[in-house]
Parts: sequence; structure tokens; C-alpha cells
Amino acid sequence: MKNTKPYDAFIWLGKNFIQLAVTNTEHSKVEVVKTFEKEDGQINKTEAVSVFNDSLVSKATHSFIGIESNEFTLIPNSLFEEKSKKDYLDTIYSIDADKKVRTQNIIPIKATSIFSIKTGTEILLTSSLNQSKILHAPSALLVAYQQLIPPNKRFISFIRLQENEMLLSIFDTKKLLLHTAFPVETIDDALYYYLNALEQLGIDRKKISASLLGNHPDLENLLQKLIDNIESCKLVNRLPTLQYDDEVFSQPTHHFFNLFSLMLCA
Repeated sequence: MKNTKPYDAFIWLGKNFIQLAVTNTEHSKVEVVKTFEKEDGQINKTEAVSVFNDSLVSKATHSFIGIESNEFTLIPNSLFEEKSKKDYLDTIYSIDADKKVRTQNIIPIKATSIFSIKTGTEILLTSSLNQSKILHAPSALLVAYQQLIPPNKRFISFIRLQENEMLLSIFDTKKLLLHTAFPVETIDDALYYYLNALEQLGIDRKKISASLLGNHPDLENLLQKLIDNIESCKLVNRLPTLQYDDEVFSQPTHHFFNLFSLMLCA
């Protein structure tokens, strides 16, 4: 890394990958990005610890970790009570005894994200990383999306396509209408869930645009299918409030967008 000043590390833990970024302590410039991928199976504890022991991580002043958890919900801040956080999730999911419930304030939409995490994972992260803060990666996207919604645009959607999952977020003039994950096996599954969501919300297909992100190998196939069905569709733009090192700037932004969104929640 070129910069020798103090820095912070951001880590996105996926099922079969870990993405790592390093920023200055003001979280305004991305200096380095790295990806650790596993072709078969999920990342295990030993593999995760080896990444945490990377000098880029171990020498960081602070570490911010975005985890994936399908057990999550959003509660308006006006209704949220800390003492009831587990009750909110229990009404939707059956939370296993080996899991804990955490929260994250999503300031732009005035809501609190409530999500589960395995107790063992929480202990591993807090014990392995310097001054660590755990974030919910899918909820962090809601902060980032707000920067990309034009003031004069009514309906806009964002699709994060990962292996076996599509995370769909739909806004009406920056007001969140939907933020839900759907299981997908094919691109046609993703297209079906997307168009069905528009129908359920009563949104005209020709009056909504979409931005796509994620590291799914068929992401651009979904892009082409959506172009034929809605007003407009493109790969997601870079976050305008961040600066990027030249090497980082050469990377496809839709691959690392969720990682970069964690920086807005630090």
C-alpha cells in the first residue's frame, strides 16, 4: 500500500468470498481492494482467520465487518425500542438459541436494521479484529442507494445479484417501498421476482429504472433481460462521495459496491 498513514479496514463476509478494502481514517478514499474467493463450499473459520491475519487487516486502526444475515427486518426509528429488538425478529423468524440479535441505525431512511448473528461468529470477529464494528451488509446498501437516487426521479430500483440470491430494493422518491431477498437459481427466476414485485406494488414497468450490482457471473444477462422490460437499466454507478486510488478505480464498481457501502456506515 502506498499510504503509510493510519488507516481502517473494511471487510465484507460472503458465503464463499471475503472482500477487503483499506481507506484513510476519514473513510473518504479507498486505497486498496482485495478479494478472497472459494470455488467450492463456504468460507470456514480457518480461512476467515487467515484473512484477518493479513497485515492489511492486522495493522488497521479500526475494522468494520459487513456480514450477511437473511434474518433481518427494518423498524422505523419512531417505533423502535432497544429492549424489544429480539421480539421484532421473533415475530418473523425462529431465532436459534446460538444466535444473538444486533442493530444498526440506517440514518437516511430513519429506520433501525435488526439482524441476527451466530454467537460464535460474533466472538470470532470481535476477538480477531482491532477495534471492530459489525455491520449488516444488506442494510448498509440502503445508505449507499440514497446517494444515487436523482431528486427528480420517482421510481428507482436496485438489484444485488449474488449466488442463489437476489436482494431487491425499490424506492419512490427516496422513500423505501421494498427491501427483500429472493432465492434464485436462474436469471429467469430473478426476472420473475422483479416483475412480480412491480405488479404487487402497482408500478408501471415503463416508469421505473434499475441499477445492478453483485458478483454473479450472469449479471449482465439479467441486465439485458431487464432492458427489454423496463424504462432503463444499467450497472450501478460508483459512490460519488468516495475517492479511489487509480488501481481501485480500474476495478468494476458493481463487484465492490456493497463493500464500499460499509464505509458510509462507519
